[in-house]
Amino acid sequence: MTDSTKKIAFFDRLAHDWCDEHIDERLAKECLSIGLSGQARILDMGCGIGTSTSILANYVFPDSSIVAVDFSKTMLEKAAANRDCNLIDFVCCDITHLPFRSNYFDGVLAYQCLPHIFDRELLFEEIHLALRPGGKMMVLHFASSNILNEMHSKLDSAVARDMLPKIDILAQTARSKGFLVIDSVEREDLYKLIIEKPQ
Repeated sequence: MTDSTKKIAFFDRLAHDWCDEHIDERLAKECLSIGLSGQARILDMGCGIGTSTSILANYVFPDSSIVAVDFSKTMLEKAAANRDCNLIDFVCCDITHLPFRSNYFDGVLAYQCLPHIFDRELLFEEIHLALRPGGKMMVLHFASSNILNEMHSKLDSAVARDMLPKIDILAQTARSKGFLVIDSVEREDLYKLIIEKPQ
């Protein structure tokens, strides 16, 4: 079994018991800071059970179309079952090989998924292709890299090596792939990077 297959199986097992409580207001507030409005096309990458997807569709971008992607089919099935908006499409795929045309999305949210993507250079290349000029991406966690990395190191072997880099390292990787860094914050309770594809 490959590392990727083990990771997918790990998240498939977690899907039925996964619960994201008490994050709605904070997640909505942070997502608003990306600065998009109107009828946008939004990619919710690594959407899991759809908590972030629902918040995006109902509170942050209610007039937009949302595409929620994850590599765990079971997580996506739970997200689709919880769907409370018709403007959401769910797609099972590898985030580093997105099945969308170039310049398709206005915004991308990567909420609580970045540690599980090893090839971040390839990820940023793929997102750069998928975003229209002026489009933005937000990477968001409600904990620092130190806290998340310690937590992951104690989990199942499928994700024990899934680490989040320091925010300045991630920002440099994004810059090297042609993005402008709009905001970069790392503290004990927040890890946030907002980047933009130049016009």
